[in-house]
Amino acid sequence: MDQQKTVLITGSSGGIGKATVDFFAKKGWGVYAGSRNPNASSNSQANLIPVCIDVNDSESIRACFAELHSSNVTPDCVVNNAGFGRSEEHTSELQSPDHLVC
Repeated sequence: MDQQKTVLITGSSGGIGKATVDFFAKKGWGVYAGSRNPNASSNSQANLIPVCIDVNDSESIRACFAELHSSNVTPDCVVNNAGFGRSEEHTSELQSPDHLVC
């Protein structure tokens, strides 16, 4: 018997992320739908598990992967759909990409 494949999708609450969640869920994958507000998801498929992740916050990223690890989950695939915006008020924070590496 094949083990169910799993995928973590960030930015899953709308747009391309939500469509990607729907695609993998329909294919039977175990879908970890990551967003800043996982309770906002209206998708109730049995193989969908909402997880909290904010790609702008390295501690949130670590916590998400710690949650997966504690559940003995190693995603077969990660779709990093979420992003972050650049604005002048935050430009100084983005001088080094170190905060983006786990």
